[in-house]
Amino acid sequence: MRIFKIIIGIWLILALCGLFIVYILMNNFKSSNACKAAFEYLKKDSFLISKIGKVKGFGFFVSGGLKHCDNSHEGTASYYICVKGEIKNQKVFITLDCEANDSWQVVKMDLIAEE
Repeated sequence: MRIFKIIIGIWLILALCGLFIVYILMNNFKSSNACKAAFEYLKKDSFLISKIGKVKGFGFFVSGGLKHCDNSHEGTASYYICVKGEIKNQKVFITLDCEANDSWQVVKMDLIAEE
């Protein structure tokens, strides 16, 4: 019985460490300039606002990818983001490009249909 308690304790510690790592990675991912630009765009997009109402926030999990080319400031980013609105929540897929001046511009934004 004592070994069982030790094993459960070890699993709990590992699970908490894993959750902490996920939390840190999500916060770092969401604090990138590309993700910040996506959030700002989504807050102001009139089409999205007409569907979900005023944007109240974003979901915790943001998935996607960010790619910078070599040592330049150019790159692309694509994200799946849950946008929380006054009327309803909406998942979106947004793509951004970065030019040499490190300014992220939205290239495409699609609403993802609910299943």
